[in-house]
Amino acid sequence: MFSFLCLIIILFVVYGEEISPQLVKERISLLSFKSDVVLDPEGALESWNSSGIHVCNWTGVKCNNASDRVVQLDLSGLSLRGRISPVLANLSSLLELELAGNNLLGEIPPIIGDLSTNCVQIHLEENILYGSIPSSISNLVNLTLLNLSSNLLNGTIPPELCRMGKLERVYLSNNSLSGEIPAALANISHLGLLDLSKNKLTGSIPDSFAYLSQLRRLFLYENQLSGTIPPSLGQCVNLEILDLSSNDISGTIPSEVAGLRSLKLYLNLSRNHLHGPLPLELSKMDMVLAIDLSSNNLSGTIPPQLGSCIALEYLNLSGNVLEGLLPATIGQLPYLKELDVSSNQLSGNIPQSIEESPTFKHLNFSFNKFSGNISNKGAFSSLTIDSFRGNDGLCGEIKGMPNCQRRNAHLSFILPVLLSLFATPLLCMFAYPLVLRLRFRRQMVILNGGDLGDEDKETKDLKHPRISYRELIEATGGFSASSLIGSGQFGHVYKGVLQDNTRIAVKVLDSKATGEISGSFKRECQVLKRAKHRNLIKIITICSKPDFKAFVLPLMSNGSLEGHLYPSHGLNTGLDLIQLVSICNDVAQGVAYLHHYSPVRVVHCDLKPSNILLDEDMTALVADFGIARLIKGADDSNSTDDSVFLSSSDGLLCGSVGYIAPGMFLLFATTWYYF
Repeated sequence: MFSFLCLIIILFVVYGEEISPQLVKERISLLSFKSDVVLDPEGALESWNSSGIHVCNWTGVKCNNASDRVVQLDLSGLSLRGRISPVLANLSSLLELELAGNNLLGEIPPIIGDLSTNCVQIHLEENILYGSIPSSISNLVNLTLLNLSSNLLNGTIPPELCRMGKLERVYLSNNSLSGEIPAALANISHLGLLDLSKNKLTGSIPDSFAYLSQLRRLFLYENQLSGTIPPSLGQCVNLEILDLSSNDISGTIPSEVAGLRSLKLYLNLSRNHLHGPLPLELSKMDMVLAIDLSSNNLSGTIPPQLGSCIALEYLNLSGNVLEGLLPATIGQLPYLKELDVSSNQLSGNIPQSIEESPTFKHLNFSFNKFSGNISNKGAFSSLTIDSFRGNDGLCGEIKGMPNCQRRNAHLSFILPVLLSLFATPLLCMFAYPLVLRLRFRRQMVILNGGDLGDEDKETKDLKHPRISYRELIEATGGFSASSLIGSGQFGHVYKGVLQDNTRIAVKVLDSKATGEISGSFKRECQVLKRAKHRNLIKIITICSKPDFKAFVLPLMSNGSLEGHLYPSHGLNTGLDLIQLVSICNDVAQGVAYLHHYSPVRVVHCDLKPSNILLDEDMTALVADFGIARLIKGADDSNSTDDSVFLSSSDGLLCGSVGYIAPGMFLLFATTWYYF
């Protein structure tokens, strides 16, 4: 005490009448505050010294000219590190205390309640303060703003805050406060903003908040609040923002809250456990800019009355179980920029009014049950397939979306294919054997391939380019293992690129199986040279030497059907029903051509997923005719020399190991029955 008095006397002597005893006392308090600051990276407090500069000219210090007293201390955002000195309580005339945006640490000293009762604002946000909020802060009865947000404060919210009857704004967000929200806060009659977001608060929202008639903004998001939304909040007739998102709130949306016409900024009830229908009263919010009700369990339909929210710019209803149609009135909202209705059960067409709206910037209709044609015009022109995923009924012009004409054509085959699944066994049991008996009576003939005289002529045709053995070596890297894309009973298949950048697949027959190779090569030549259909693999040319025989075919970019059906064999792209039906239709068309319309009738004998290739448009092509049988009836007028009669020694039962094509099994059974 003696040294303090000495310092006052010395300062008084030095400054004489320039400084009052009270200001000398406040100067000492400020210097004591400076001594607790351990880091001043911007040198903000360098002007704070014991002489030379008047205290009212120190950085961040403001005095009242009339009384020559410190009335404001503003050191915000200076990255100061240290503690909040209790001596600040000596600043008996302190319009504001602003220490936000620093690295001040430690607890808020209880002596904070001894600050001047003239203090109207305290800014301590964005520091490293921990511990509880001292209840003594309630002594500052004239305080209008309290900001302690973005610290490490814990404990409960002191109910004593209700004594600060002039509080207008309270910021306690982004801390670790726990416990329930004190119902006594409703006694702060002038409270206009309450931000308790990003804490660990539990319990229900107090019903008493109905008495906060001046409340304009209520932020309670990202807590652990439970219970229901109190209908009494509907009595807060000045409320502009209500954000209760990311809690554990359940129940329905009260009509009293949904009908708050005062909401002019936003309503956010997302990421809770709300259920029930969307209240029709939402249509009364004709001034609200944003509504977010996403990630709840809301059900029922979207009321067309939402079109009355004429100021709406953002609407998010995603992640619920809403069903029915999307009202056309949504697309008629004059200022709506963002609409998200994804992950619901909405159905029907997407309204034309949405496509025609000039205001939309972001749209998301994914994972619903929408159907119909989607153009790439208007509001849809900037959208990608991501905005429409998970809607199997949609088709149109968006990249990655099924073409409507092709999809409709595919759908027209679904019923016949499904009917065939039931009709085929009956036909196989009764009708097919009868037909075969009639055909046997006409002396069925099998063309076994003959010589390759015609094939040699075919390869000399200009439409089949001549590719040398050396060119194939270069294209496939010497038939290296890295170029191998498949193997079979009679050889291997390699991918390659010719000098003109043509991508090819080279099917090389195994030279070790000489006897079988000759028959396989002849059979495949016969089929590939005579059968021409969009769903049969096309031949580019052949390469034949005494010890080397190969087919040069176009490379199919999407591999085989087996690679798409079985993950262990390649890609697993998850073919949808439409794609599967399309592939089945393509295969059926190709096989029907071989059986009924080809210049020479062919039984494939080894039809399986690995022998179904898919081009870049996912069109299916039947391939690998190495064990096929060429059949020509005796009634055909153009019978050739390479015909032989059917016999049981002709290798009729053939195919992959463990697999016999169903058609061949029935053919063998019927033949046995006939004989």
